[in-house]
Amino acid sequence: MNWINGSIGETAVSTGGRSFDWNTAYGQSLVADLIEDGISGVKGYVYEPYLTAVGYPSVLLPAYASGYNLAESHAAASTVSGWMGVVVGDPKMAAYADIFHDINIVDARIVGGVNVGEPTVVQVIVENLGIAPSNGSLMIQSRLGNVVLNETLLQMPSGDQQGSRTVVNLTFEPTTPGYFDIKIRYINTTHEQQMGNNLISMTLFANEAPTIINGYCNAPTLTRGGYTVCTIQAQDDDAVTRANLSWQIVPEGESVNQSAWIEQQMGQADSTRWQATLTIPKDVNLGNIALLARVWDGSNMSSEMVYLNVTKIIDAPQTWFGPHVSGIDPSTWNHASPLPNKPSLGVYRHLTYTLTSCLTDADFDVTQSPPVFNTSQGNLSNTTSVVTHGSNVYCYSADLTLNIGIPLEDIELTVRLSDGSLILERTLWVDDMNPEILLHIVDENGTLLDEIVGNGREHLAIQIVDIDDPMTPFLGDVQISWPGSEMFQLPLDIPRATSQFLFPLTQVSTALESGDLVIHVEGTGLHGGAAQASLSIPFEFTLPEVVFYEVCTENGPIRNMTFGQTATFVVGVRSDRPLDIPASRLSQLGRSVISPTADSPVWGEELPPLGCEFNGTMTDITWFQFRIKADASFSDGASKIVFNIRDLDRLPASVSVEMVFQHAPTLLGEFNTTEAIPGEDIIVSLPIKDDDGLHTIICSLTIYDHTGALLTQSAKMAGDETTYETDLEWMYPIPGSLANQTLALETGCLDEQSVRVIEQTTVLVGPLESCLNCSNNTTPQLQETDDKRSLTDLSMALIGLVIVVTVLAGIGIGMRNNSLTSDEDDLGVEEASGVDIESMFDEDKSLSNDDEADDGDEDLIDDGIPEGWSEEQFVSWLDGPTPEGWAEEQWIEFVAEKKTKLTTHDNQTEG
Repeated sequence: MNWINGSIGETAVSTGGRSFDWNTAYGQSLVADLIEDGISGVKGYVYEPYLTAVGYPSVLLPAYASGYNLAESHAAASTVSGWMGVVVGDPKMAAYADIFHDINIVDARIVGGVNVGEPTVVQVIVENLGIAPSNGSLMIQSRLGNVVLNETLLQMPSGDQQGSRTVVNLTFEPTTPGYFDIKIRYINTTHEQQMGNNLISMTLFANEAPTIINGYCNAPTLTRGGYTVCTIQAQDDDAVTRANLSWQIVPEGESVNQSAWIEQQMGQADSTRWQATLTIPKDVNLGNIALLARVWDGSNMSSEMVYLNVTKIIDAPQTWFGPHVSGIDPSTWNHASPLPNKPSLGVYRHLTYTLTSCLTDADFDVTQSPPVFNTSQGNLSNTTSVVTHGSNVYCYSADLTLNIGIPLEDIELTVRLSDGSLILERTLWVDDMNPEILLHIVDENGTLLDEIVGNGREHLAIQIVDIDDPMTPFLGDVQISWPGSEMFQLPLDIPRATSQFLFPLTQVSTALESGDLVIHVEGTGLHGGAAQASLSIPFEFTLPEVVFYEVCTENGPIRNMTFGQTATFVVGVRSDRPLDIPASRLSQLGRSVISPTADSPVWGEELPPLGCEFNGTMTDITWFQFRIKADASFSDGASKIVFNIRDLDRLPASVSVEMVFQHAPTLLGEFNTTEAIPGEDIIVSLPIKDDDGLHTIICSLTIYDHTGALLTQSAKMAGDETTYETDLEWMYPIPGSLANQTLALETGCLDEQSVRVIEQTTVLVGPLESCLNCSNNTTPQLQETDDKRSLTDLSMALIGLVIVVTVLAGIGIGMRNNSLTSDEDDLGVEEASGVDIESMFDEDKSLSNDDEADDGDEDLIDDGIPEGWSEEQFVSWLDGPTPEGWAEEQWIEFVAEKKTKLTTHDNQTEG
């Protein structure tokens, strides 16, 4: 059997697809046998299939003819796929029809530029993907109006043949400048199934040739051997990139000779002007200059324009060259060749330049007047004598000096003959020398520093050196980078005529690190001259220094203080860096308390006392004032004031002052009493003062009669915690029985240190006033009144004694509690010593008669009734009104206590 190419088949033989080896001996048709026999595509099975597993030809063949490949067609035709069918020939096997072609426009590009009126080449890649050959055409159309720009026949072989992929060049000419769209389309009348790949679009930009606006030369007439500057003005939709100038001299009555053009390049003056220097040879005929201008753009499109009668050429007996500028023009100038109208280098205002102008003349007269140099700026020296350079070349020179600080305006140089006719001209542009910046670090006295400490009194010394603008101002910025801190930028404005500008380096309010301070200065001076400079200098840490410290009162320095006394601790600290919050503490035996800062010293706004003022010359001192006051929690003895401070970089400084604390003595003044009159109250006052405070002092007043008998005793606290000086007052009603007697007054005050002070005096009681109309019946009544007053006085004395004992006991308990509290204090304050309350009135008791004291004590112990009082009198007095000087609650408690004692005494008596 013979198989044709593309033959396909399927076998239902069991395990026909199990082996692909040649010469198998299964005795059945195998896939390998069919391939060997020449079939192109076949399907077999690995296991034994049922007949129903074989594909349906009615599905296989249409699917295969519709374009599905062999494997897809077999899969669609079989209802059973579990027999592991094997297809050989996929994916190369696929049906096709050889009557269709398929032209695919792969891509297109522009070769070269797109210019209006010039051929534009579009290169197109085309391929035939179909089996049939094509016979059509490629067409370029404008999208706007569908104007056919090009149509080229295209014949391509079938897709499996050589030449089915090719590159086609299509040419068209754009007619309008700017952006436009084109379509490249394949057109064919033969059969083709795929039409979507026959079209591609492109957006192009058509460049238009530049336009010449004008052409002219500066000189309307020109001598032979002379030169002039000719200008061409042109513009383009993008930019003119090149310009050429061709010229010739057209004699009178003749026309332009197209073969006589002399061409030379032009230089660009600005965006539209191109210039060239036109030098006329000395041997040309007279006539008029004709110009042929040509300009090109970036796409090499060009335009040209002819201008006639631009400049008239006249006879020139002399030919001048220059003026040559030394240092600007080449030093190899041969003195007889033209120079550019405007040299590429500029002149500086602080230099002197030599101008040299030369001429060529075969019959030059050396006796003629020299030419005159003129300048629009600067000063010119006298013209020097004639100098000969070679055959028929003669030169003159003059020095041009530019004034420092003149404007940066172009300098127009001209050379004229003695009759005023212009022979040479040039334009020089004035260049500006950039300023220089010199940086130094100085202190407030202007001394140069080689390191910086950041104390805020250092300055950056900036010198702007501008050799051609010495009065220049300078505007810019200063960038400062402290080590460990962020860079910050500050504006810099240096006025005119400033020889040295001091820029303060303010203190940085953040912590710094060891390293270098880096400063960068940049800015501009006059005429935009830019300059910059940098400086790096080591930053050094310095410790704060305590330069002064003293503990002072308004009288001067002290080292001993009493409790309650207030002093001011004055500290002066010198630091190069900002200081942190200071601390001052008062310490003694492990106890430490903070000394608060003081808004003002103890001497107020007065001048500091001698010894408390700082006599140094340093002004960079920070002063601190602290209030020093030792309270009762401190004890007598040595103590210390410690001052500590750190700067922002945590560098410390400290100082301590040894002090001695001692309790202030209690000072008593002199008694001041009202007149002692029987039957009236005497008021006793006594001044008292204690710098430790009066809240820890108890004072008692004891009054004795002339026999030494106790009349009354009263105790009270001297004052509260904030009181240091007061007048104590007592009131005692003088009975008539004390008329014409001398009373002894004694006040004893006891402080918390058990120190007792005494003040004594005597008072003479006046006579009892006589009763002129009294009868005998009134005498007992007066006596009874005196007796009652005596009883009242006695009771007041007794009550005062009880109060004294109670108050003293309370103070003792309070002081004991304070002592316990002190023991519990974590600062270890020493326990305050207790107060011996009993010893306070020892001297008072010693003055009393022993028998009377024993009797009184026995009465008070037994029933609490004062001596000489009956129980009824005492009870009546208790039921009476509150005595003067008593608080109501105090009186109620006293009455309750006495009545309880009376009841107990009565019960014991009855028992």
